[in-house]
Amino acid sequence: MPFALKIGASLADEPRRIAVEQIDRALAEIEDTSLPPETAVHQVRKRGKKLRGLLRLVREPLGDAFRVEDHWYRDTGRLLGALRDAYQSDRTLARLLGATGLAPGTSDESAAAWRDDAREVLSACYQRLAQGRQRAAHWTIDETGFEMVRDGLAETYRQGRERMCIARQDPTADHFHAWRKSVKYHGYHLKLLRPVWPAPLRAGYHEVQRLGEYLGDDHDLAVLALKLGSAEFVPAVKDSGRLQVRLEGEQQRLRHQALGLGERIYAEKTADFTRRMKRYWRATALD
Repeated sequence: MPFALKIGASLADEPRRIAVEQIDRALAEIEDTSLPPETAVHQVRKRGKKLRGLLRLVREPLGDAFRVEDHWYRDTGRLLGALRDAYQSDRTLARLLGATGLAPGTSDESAAAWRDDAREVLSACYQRLAQGRQRAAHWTIDETGFEMVRDGLAETYRQGRERMCIARQDPTADHFHAWRKSVKYHGYHLKLLRPVWPAPLRAGYHEVQRLGEYLGDDHDLAVLALKLGSAEFVPAVKDSGRLQVRLEGEQQRLRHQALGLGERIYAEKTADFTRRMKRYWRATALD
């Protein structure tokens, strides 16, 4: 089933259904031995982010359970975060070296060690996801209609707007990364709500996804920059200065693109955005 609310269904059951589906898919991806470890890590992390996006959408009607579940999937995702960053920084380094005409060093041993670590961490995630599934099957939500999603939708949008302003005023890696998190959740909210007007919200989701890609690439460059600056990491290149110039140039370009697109995505004030989504929802009920 798609990652979307069935507006005509019993809405109180929908968050449970979606959560269980996402967890089951993550468990299946961990069990699938044909999937390369890097693919499994990526997919399971994405499922966890979708779950946290869903939780944020229905945070108010979930009550105290929201914090418990959000922290659970946050901590599960953190198990995979270092693996993902290590894998992506190696790929980003190879791409930058190729773009600058420098030859990267390779290590089959380090790749094998990464895969071993990935399998161990995925096994730990499997156990946590299985426990989370048991709880998700019993989530209780009393609200129905737009009120079920109103506050969570508004809060995530507002946070994204604020974090964009902070990143523009103080363009640090941490501020752009914080904005990226809000962008991801906003995108998942549009995806969950797209049945209220499929074509426009699908288009909006794709633009938010594009913004997330700009910010994700910026994050990968920031992680690589830290790695290059550490005493433990010395890339096998003769001209690291050229590499640094290329890295900083790409970051500037990505941040410029992100802020330009962000201004369009977050053009409305939070109250106006929420009212618009409510009108879409009500119109759907009249179809």
